[in-house]
Amino acid sequence: MAVGQSRKELDECKAALDEKPEDFTAHSNYGWAAMGAGEFQLALQQFSRARDLTQDNASTFQLIDLSWGL
Repeated sequence: MAVGQSRKELDECKAALDEKPEDFTAHSNYGWAAMGAGEFQLALQQFSRARDLTQDNASTFQLIDLSWGL
């Protein structure tokens, strides 16, 4: 949606995360947006939280997403 507009992308992903704080996808998307904005510590925090939410029940898609992100 906001590719190339890192601040807008971060704001949109943060808003989605605020609506669904326990959602894997919200954390993952926020992590990807943070990477795009060069905020690598924030990205690591978000990917780590997404990993914690899936624990041992991660789908193949979630594992691939986390592997690429981390």
